[in-house]
Amino acid sequence: SGVLSFVDAPSSGGLVFIQSQTASSAASIDFDGVLSSTYDQYLAISTDLHFDTNTVQCWIRTDSNGGDSFDAGAGDYNHINGGATYTSMVATRSGADTKIVAGGNMTGGAIGNEADTCAMLRLYINNPSGTVFNKVLNGTFTFPDDDDSGTGEHAVVQFTGVRESTAAIDSFQILSSSGTIDGTVRLYGIVDS
Repeated sequence: SGVLSFVDAPSSGGLVFIQSQTASSAASIDFDGVLSSTYDQYLAISTDLHFDTNTVQCWIRTDSNGGDSFDAGAGDYNHINGGATYTSMVATRSGADTKIVAGGNMTGGAIGNEADTCAMLRLYINNPSGTVFNKVLNGTFTFPDDDDSGTGEHAVVQFTGVRESTAAIDSFQILSSSGTIDGTVRLYGIVDS
């Protein structure tokens, strides 16, 4: 009939699984040396991410040396996040920090550690092997609110962080501001076409 149906169109794009990391009372979840020029964009998704200490934040750091020395100097990152807990709006920002704060703002919405609650992180990493622009990471973080976690209320924030360097990065880590974390994080490459 000469009419092209979308069903007939060739598929393109999608996600390619790269690696999974599972933590059990670990200081951090590290992806060492897995980011490359193979993909322009990467996506990390958590399952049952649990923070073992109450009233903490979720941090993200990057590295250019295969995970040997995650960048943690004053002024290495800038970040902003904003969202809502069950009872209030929350936001935080910093123009010069040692980490990217994905969520768990200490001013009215830190992460709770109730045994039956977990967090969910979706993290996008933009062009980690590029050397023209600073590295941009952003995503969504949903977590048990420490003020309300006894009754199961959660908070949600959108966050953006920038590694203040044009150097390529090949590694990243997810960690708690104190204590340890449990859970699984899976990393995917996003196919261009």
